[in-house]
Amino acid sequence: MWSRSVLAIWALSLLAESCGGSAYVAPTVQQPHAVLRFRRWYQTTSGDELDEGIRVNGEVAFRNEADTFAAKAERTDAILIRPDAAEIDVAASFSHFERYVGYVPPAVQPHPTTEPFPCGNRACFQVGTDYAPEYRPADEVASTVDQWCEKTLRFTPKAGGVYLIDFVYRGDRLCSVTCSEQGGPDPASTRDCPASEQR
Repeated sequence: MWSRSVLAIWALSLLAESCGGSAYVAPTVQQPHAVLRFRRWYQTTSGDELDEGIRVNGEVAFRNEADTFAAKAERTDAILIRPDAAEIDVAASFSHFERYVGYVPPAVQPHPTTEPFPCGNRACFQVGTDYAPEYRPADEVASTVDQWCEKTLRFTPKAGGVYLIDFVYRGDRLCSVTCSEQGGPDPASTRDCPASEQR
């Protein structure tokens, strides 16, 4: 059984593109390529934010963050992929933000102190230094995953081919992904992606 921490790790890997990690390098239009269209439907939503993406052979190829409201309509995007055996990971998560109040100690700063002590008929003071940290309140905002789902599809695209991945999200860990090849002799025809396998 997948835990929510698995999604957090996957989401962090999606962030790899912006953090200098492994991003998919798509072929140019002049290089041999196939077009991969990514269509998604969300039958249920949760939280405030939708995070969705595609990895090709473990590299981030597409990532989108949007308000949950965006999931109410069918959406399609497209990327270029190399005509090689491909493992396509498709995932989506819904999350909300929580605000936490905690206390953060600043760097310990010395504070001068004076303490009275008896010295005959007058008041005498001893000067010292206190090194106790002062704690100050701090707000922290954290994203909490409410629901997520991921599916993997393996197939070998052909150069010049157009492929449609349909991702249907039905709820927490309930989704499906199918792949169909578009076009051919009859532009309206579709057939399963070559050697496609889903897990």
